[in-house]
Amino acid sequence: MRQRSRGSAAAGVVLAAVLGLPDQSVARTKRVQQISADPLPSAGGFEHDGEAEPHVAIDPNDPSRLVAIVMVERFQAGGHRALAYAASDDGGVTWTSGILPGITTAAGGPFFLTTDPTVAFGPDGTAYAQMIGILGSIDGTCQHAVLVLRSEDGGRTFGTPRTVAQVPCGGELPDKGWLVVDAGLQSPYRGRLYVFWVSGVRYSDDRGDTWTSLSAGIPQDASHMPVIGPDGAVTIVHDGSTGTSHDGGVSYLGPATEHFLVGQPFEVFGSGFPSATADPVTGQLYLVWQDGRLRRTRGNDVAFLTSTDGGASWSGLRFINPDPGDDAHDFITPTIAAYGGVVYVTWQTMTKGRRISLRYVASTDGGVTFARQRRIGRAGDALFAAHGGTFVGHYMGLAATPNGAQAVWCRPSPAAAIPHQTTWAAFIPRPAR
Repeated sequence: MRQRSRGSAAAGVVLAAVLGLPDQSVARTKRVQQISADPLPSAGGFEHDGEAEPHVAIDPNDPSRLVAIVMVERFQAGGHRALAYAASDDGGVTWTSGILPGITTAAGGPFFLTTDPTVAFGPDGTAYAQMIGILGSIDGTCQHAVLVLRSEDGGRTFGTPRTVAQVPCGGELPDKGWLVVDAGLQSPYRGRLYVFWVSGVRYSDDRGDTWTSLSAGIPQDASHMPVIGPDGAVTIVHDGSTGTSHDGGVSYLGPATEHFLVGQPFEVFGSGFPSATADPVTGQLYLVWQDGRLRRTRGNDVAFLTSTDGGASWSGLRFINPDPGDDAHDFITPTIAAYGGVVYVTWQTMTKGRRISLRYVASTDGGVTFARQRRIGRAGDALFAAHGGTFVGHYMGLAATPNGAQAVWCRPSPAAAIPHQTTWAAFIPRPAR
């Protein structure tokens, strides 16, 4: 099933009428709209209309081409029933969306569940989607797998899944997968795909057809967040520190820092993953995460670090959300993107009244200073989050271009009369210097 949505002011009203939602436009952001809704029939054990953990990528050759991916229908014991996708070729004005085929049994694939989807564009404009397949019948045996799909048309259609790694169902689940593609103009490994997960990492130099195992110097739990600089250096955020590879991922130097990832799990939503990015123009690295060290009670602030030497050293720790230490708010799932010295950070703000909304700040000086925060779209009610009001997701989507940033997030409904957690998108224009 596919649907198209449109983000202009007039079309946003049309979309709202179709989906039963009010228009969500707010000042300083553009094209705020719902881009995905669960088209699957309800099934026992699955939570209908529960979307979570979106990711988004922008074609480095054409910023008007976008692709997003998100999990659909959480299973009561964990994992999701299917993956939804949304693609745009006009900068997010209109989107085409549907269910990604060939992964789970709900969409013609071999796996019962899936989790942790990510997307990326290669330097030639090819789009890639990565996910974990859980409990699949492959060659007559039960297997888990790390999978990658390739799209030649900007994410509107995807080819047959390629298996990156396979684990028997009795073995360790290959959790927390993450895909990055080297698009660096100065990189000797330009075009290389890397897929990280909790217990391993592999790369491909033939657009995902075959995968070579990396066997040396891989930090444990390296999957949380890999980023690639314009020179091809791979920096991974893992288990409270960072490590960097300058030889195409064969070996890693580190840890370079030990003073992050001390966030307190929020009592409802759990811990968010750290988020890191490399500015493709300046090469500067940025890192954010939810951090609870200032709080008297449960709750988090948005911690921020930056590196100007490819991860060899990092700046002093800063908190960039307003009123750090204010126990009336919890700031969770921060996400960061940068382009040409302009830095964007989004996060979810949760109040004691369980209202939750997406906020953002931007910096035009490489993260030295940030403008005041702004809200994107309407607030939701945490009671209607996925998994019975306990799961907004471990991460959100954010990608930067020369003209601004594209945000994709999952918002719980503001009321019980409409679907309880759906996927939204908005464009954040590049701020004036």
